[in-house]
Amino acid sequence: MSNRWNLKYTSHLGYLHPDDPLFRESVCSSDPWDHVEFAAQNGFAGVLFPWAAERSAHDVSRFKAALQHFGLRSSCIVYAPFDAVMVPSWTRPGGWAEIEPHLDRTIPLAIDIGAPMLAVLLRQDEDESRMVQENAVMENLRRAGDRAAAAGLVIGIEHMIALPGMFVTNTEQAVALLDRVGHPAVKLIFDTGHVFEMGDDVNSAYRRARHHIGLVQLADMPGRVEPGAGTIDFESLLKQIRRNGDPDQLIDLEHGWTEHSVAVESAGLIKMRTLDATLDLNKDFS
Repeated sequence: MSNRWNLKYTSHLGYLHPDDPLFRESVCSSDPWDHVEFAAQNGFAGVLFPWAAERSAHDVSRFKAALQHFGLRSSCIVYAPFDAVMVPSWTRPGGWAEIEPHLDRTIPLAIDIGAPMLAVLLRQDEDESRMVQENAVMENLRRAGDRAAAAGLVIGIEHMIALPGMFVTNTEQAVALLDRVGHPAVKLIFDTGHVFEMGDDVNSAYRRARHHIGLVQLADMPGRVEPGAGTIDFESLLKQIRRNGDPDQLIDLEHGWTEHSVAVESAGLIKMRTLDATLDLNKDFS
């Protein structure tokens, strides 16, 4: 089967933990170089290295060198280590004092490895009212958007309920917030697994949010498994992305597997290629 894809997909180097990259069984290595090489061999456009801020200088160097060697791109990185992500800085008045030091580190890191987006999670501050939190979020996101834009980057908000105490818990809220923020460098990360888990219809939610979407991440549900192994209608979604999305935008395969084995990973690649093959680039999907 050809390695050519119609859209620009990425593999990942551990969206939950560095020891659990997407093709853990197939690659049998912890070296980022080996995973980037595997992605290149399978025709991917890039690799997601979300927790780069927590990885060793050696791992970051190997990742960067491999991307350059194989001509692949970096997807987003999280703006701060996980412990800091779980602090409600973005919804807290005065939270900028906690946010800015992380941006001081991750903006240069993102530039260094070519990551175009800093991913942000918004946690509730239970000591503040909703209105106070909304005002704080808008101020902090606009300031972060200014910082990101000055560096040629984008801030990506990821809405979810997979973690406790999140401020934005459905796509309608996310769209309303981004409408109010109104900053061109503050976008939405549209993760199909999270959207499904929040109770939104994935295809309807994509249509509602597409003018704000800066990155799409694919995971089937239930279970955040490989596309085609769950219940989400990815064929319709990918056709929407083909029709309405930025043709140069990366699409992260940010999922686990129904089972940890080389056979399941290989079958998952075939399922994804079958889905992608429905996108005839010479066909009008309007």
